[in-house]
Amino acid sequence: MRKNGVPGYFLLSLLVVITFFLHAAWAQVANTGTVLGTVADSTGAVVPRVSITLRNPESNLTYKTVTDQSGEFRFLTVPAGPYELTAEKQGFTKVLHSVFAVHAAEPARVDVVLKVGAVSVFLVQRASRCREVHRLAT
Repeated sequence: MRKNGVPGYFLLSLLVVITFFLHAAWAQVANTGTVLGTVADSTGAVVPRVSITLRNPESNLTYKTVTDQSGEFRFLTVPAGPYELTAEKQGFTKVLHSVFAVHAAEPARVDVVLKVGAVSVFLVQRASRCREVHRLAT
């Protein structure tokens, strides 16, 4: 005689389904990283409402955000791989950070310094541990 309640095979099936979905969710998070940083002007003052674009040059996958009142931006759970970052705000030169790597479960910090003006683009390249700044005429 069967007692009232949930059959054992139903609970086992439910456990298998939950485990499958947790594994799939973990696989997505395990191969993602975070890009964060702060935008300031040449005096060190933070700059709010700066348009930030993060683009993977291999897949052309693009993310956009705007800095908050503290000049900070965050891109959470972006797929690991190469990215370039652009910062733009009216009254400042456009800044393009050349390709840098985003690694799984490891935050990549990209701080940006904007210079007053609207005629030039500044390209910041990262090579090993040194930083080179190139001025490009537009």
